[in-house]
Amino acid sequence: QQDTQTSPPSNLAITNAIVTWSVVGGTRTRAYNPLSSAWTNAPAPPLAHFAVSTNAGVPPLLVRFIDMSIGARAWGWSFGDGGASFGTSPAYTYAGVGRYNPSLLITGAAGTSSFATNILTDVEGPAGTIVINDGATLATNREVTLTLEATDNSGVVAGMRIRNAGA
Repeated sequence: QQDTQTSPPSNLAITNAIVTWSVVGGTRTRAYNPLSSAWTNAPAPPLAHFAVSTNAGVPPLLVRFIDMSIGARAWGWSFGDGGASFGTSPAYTYAGVGRYNPSLLITGAAGTSSFATNILTDVEGPAGTIVINDGATLATNREVTLTLEATDNSGVVAGMRIRNAGA
């Protein structure tokens, strides 16, 4: 919709994807709907999203949550371990080893929206065993049989590296 007023708009304000401006005879408001990629006269539904400063590390792991939501008026954070916040962009420390699924629920003028991600903390390296030649104490052959077993806190060991550090 084009404004047919001859004077330029004044008091232009942009807040949470809602643009408000004054024209001769009143105030106009338009909202951007990120779900349909369109401008609307009605308030747009909110869209929750956030970024994290880190998503893996050794506890205590400090994670800063950066709100990137559109159209939010209220924030409800659940950090996946019982912790919660109602701040816009909180920081939170994960104290224990585990997999956490923090989530954000926002409320806007036209409803609610949620978003979640994963945070991994791991205090211990993989544990496992290496058995050489079925446990024999002496090897008389240049060929060696290695049996490897490993686990870590994620439940899956993606790879192992063996290095020959000697002659």
